[in-house]
Amino acid sequence: MRLTAVLVAAVFLAIMAAIIAVPIGMPAYMFGLFTGIDWRTVMSQPAFWVPIVGMSLLAAARYQSAFESWTTPGRRGQPTREGPIIGNLEEDRKRSLAAKAAQVTLIATFAGLCYVLITFGRSGLYALPILYAALLVFYDARPDVAHRIFPKLWQ
Repeated sequence: MRLTAVLVAAVFLAIMAAIIAVPIGMPAYMFGLFTGIDWRTVMSQPAFWVPIVGMSLLAAARYQSAFESWTTPGRRGQPTREGPIIGNLEEDRKRSLAAKAAQVTLIATFAGLCYVLITFGRSGLYALPILYAALLVFYDARPDVAHRIFPKLWQ
């Protein structure tokens, strides 16, 4: 049953990721159309589908593990995995605005990377996931740099 749950969750998460990725993937698609990329050929290659399937299965396995930990009764005094409820509306608002600023910063950076890499040709499309992952790690290590990109949003 766990395997079935993981497979069903993987399909669901892949569909949700495709819907959520539309605003992020659209610049790459549009810039690719201008450069004459045959998207059917790109999307039919195993190098395109294998990472998607792998990420969906890993996310589904992690989700199933988290679901079991949330629904399994624990011992008395077991620490909760949920975030603390602060109750301070001003602090909650600041955290929400910071999360929005982070999303805008990452989406704008991704769109910029798409444009730059597609102008370098087809090899740029293969470098995009690696560079974007490196950029995400850099933003996690140095959040002050991300704060300087859109300073008004981060306040």
